Amino acid sequence: MACFAVAVWAMWPPTGGTGADPRSPTDLSAPSPLQVDAPPVAQQREKTTPSTVPANERLALPDGTFVPCLNGTVGAPPLSPHWGNRPWSPIVATERSDVGVDWYVHADGTRTTTEMKWRPDLGRLDAMTRIAVPVAGQATPPVTR
Repeated sequence: MACFAVAVWAMWPPTGGTGADPRSPTDLSAPSPLQVDAPPVAQQREKTTPSTVPANERLALPDGTFVPCLNGTVGAPPLSPHWGNRPWSPIVATERSDVGVDWYVHADGTRTTTEMKWRPDLGRLDAMTRIAVPVAGQATPPVTR
């Protein structure tokens, strides 16, 4: 069973819950532009052809392409069903949050990530895809290139 979450910048940082996996941080702080290391989008698509990245380590994007899952995630749910009615915004960079979570940065300021999170109801780690959508009137972290 896959897990999915949508967040908005105004909600950062969320409070920690109970039953957290002791092997992963419980602080889900917003990404900050501490490190940007993504190649241009065209290069990402070239290097993420099905022959170079195993299917269970790819994140399916709404435009029909794939990028590698982040943060060691295996079996992440696709982004397409959860992107909503907004136009697709291509990935322009990656960045690492202050707690070490890698995020994809999209041209419109949206951030997306994949992570393995402890599911107490399942008694195991489970793949999760998160979207952090910018909110009008809220500051969006700048992308440093």
